[in-house]
Amino acid sequence: MNRFTLLTSFVPSTRLAAPLAARRPNTFTPIRITLSILFTIALAGCQQKPSAVTPPNIQYGQTPCEGCGMIVSDQRFAAAMIIEMPDGERRPAAFDDIGCMLDYEREHRDGTVLARFVKDVTTGQWLPAEKANFIRGKSIQSPMASGIAATATPQAAEKFAADHSASIQTLTQITQAASAASSQAAAK
Repeated sequence: MNRFTLLTSFVPSTRLAAPLAARRPNTFTPIRITLSILFTIALAGCQQKPSAVTPPNIQYGQTPCEGCGMIVSDQRFAAAMIIEMPDGERRPAAFDDIGCMLDYEREHRDGTVLARFVKDVTTGQWLPAEKANFIRGKSIQSPMASGIAATATPQAAEKFAADHSASIQTLTQITQAASAASSQAAAK
């Protein structure tokens, strides 16, 4: 029995095709596996999507309004914004009245508004402001007397408007009306 026959008898048959001298143990496999895992983890970390933008948790009777400083106590008229500051920080802002939110947004331009939320006056559920149906009228007793309420459905808005002799408006309409009222107040 020669030396080559003795050595090949311990090697699996699939490796017999290559001469023993040409085979080298693959010492880099554990390093490659480790680097591959680290690279995958690093890529996954870089590709994280920003967390969903949701309304802040308001402690009614404790949380102050960002606009007027009064305590947010009547959830039917509460509003909120999520603002991304220039440094990338996301900051929630709570308001006791939809009118306070509109005034605050007009007066504070130091961040980007990521989302606006309003409470449905009939159910107390949060709604994206862009999807809400707004009702405006002098007989609507909102905390800061803006006379603005919101509902999730057009039917609820029609009923609430009829009950309060008010008009149904869009977010653009109430924003323009709040801006005009603020300009008139500044002129006095």
